[in-house]
Amino acid sequence: MNSSKNSPISDLIAPLKSSISQHLFESVRRDLCIRESRYDGEKNLLLHKLKKISSDHDILEKQFRQVKTEYGNLILRDGEKSCELSELRRQLGELRAENESKTRDHAELVKQLTESRLELKQMKHSASELRVENEELGKKLGETASFEEEIRVWKEKYEAAMKEVAAAEEKARREKEVVVSENVKLKMTKDAVVDAAINKFRCFDKRVATLEGNLAALKVTIHSSGQPVVSTVPDKELRNSFGTNAKHEALLRCKTKPSSKPSFTEKYSSASITICISDSDDDGEAKGLKRKRGFNSSSDHSKTPLTPKPSQQKNSKSDNNVEVESVDSSAKRWESEADMVRDLEKNPEICMRAICALYRQHMNVGESKGFSEVDAFRGKILGNFLVNGDIHGGVKKSVAKLVEYDRDGPNKCRRIAMDHSSRLFEIYKNKEDPHFAPPH
Repeated sequence: MNSSKNSPISDLIAPLKSSISQHLFESVRRDLCIRESRYDGEKNLLLHKLKKISSDHDILEKQFRQVKTEYGNLILRDGEKSCELSELRRQLGELRAENESKTRDHAELVKQLTESRLELKQMKHSASELRVENEELGKKLGETASFEEEIRVWKEKYEAAMKEVAAAEEKARREKEVVVSENVKLKMTKDAVVDAAINKFRCFDKRVATLEGNLAALKVTIHSSGQPVVSTVPDKELRNSFGTNAKHEALLRCKTKPSSKPSFTEKYSSASITICISDSDDDGEAKGLKRKRGFNSSSDHSKTPLTPKPSQQKNSKSDNNVEVESVDSSAKRWESEADMVRDLEKNPEICMRAICALYRQHMNVGESKGFSEVDAFRGKILGNFLVNGDIHGGVKKSVAKLVEYDRDGPNKCRRIAMDHSSRLFEIYKNKEDPHFAPPH
């Protein structure tokens, strides 16, 4: 059977030639040959396709192995990427923690900036008011082109006036500093006069007691012996004990530096003492002494003459009188404007309280009771900052905050307070502002 399959068609159908007719045999053989040739063509075509499929299979197998290799590489890279992802997640956690810390710091900074912004807003509001006024003035002056020259002239006049005002302010400030310095010197001079007068008074009092004792002894001698009385005290010694030299010595002490020891008025400031010393115009002997002591200090420093002793009242004839007033040295009161000015010069907090007091007077009572026209703009800005918007309260800012707000703020407060010292002392004396008082 297998050999018949491998034989040609003609050999296979040869046994049929004798069984059938020649014509039919040829027809069958021809059909079979045609089919054989067709099948051979199909076979060759199938073999060609098989080779092609086999070749494609080899190519696909190579590609599969390559894809498998790449898949393994991808798995390795995926592991590496997983490690990198873990590291990135760890770094992300650290960055989040750092970001939270920075966020808290930024929140605090934003809070500080918000406070600064509010302060700046207040300043801008004040500046905007001035800007609106300037804009209105500019609109009025800019309506007509012919006013431009006039505006320029007025600007020049304004600048010149501002320079004159600044020069006048500086001159007034210097003059006031000179006056305050002279007032302080005069007070020091007065204290020196008090010390000198009281020292001489004590010497004279001792001398009077000695003379009275000698006089009593002489009277006893007169009554016992009946001889005339002759003074045993030399005139020169009496003149040196009290007389014209006392006044000259007091004046000399006024020109020198006062003693560092507490004076009589400082030691006994609770009593109001007025001493009147008179010296003779011819022989320099003591002619009168008046003395009086009170136990309640007088707030208005009235000059009350002292009542002379009976033994001295006969010879009282005064040419030149030196009157001494007691001074309350308590640090909790200002007895004069000079006392207040001294505290203003050395204590910036008092200057800040002064600005707040003037600001309250300016805003509540009226502009005539507050800042002057020159210092009104700067004074209102400083006052509004120091009270922090609470016009009825005290100082809300420290000196350090004022320096942060305006580096020259303490000097401005001191200058404005010194320029308004008379008004400030009036406010203190009349108790018009409960927050303006001397340092404790």
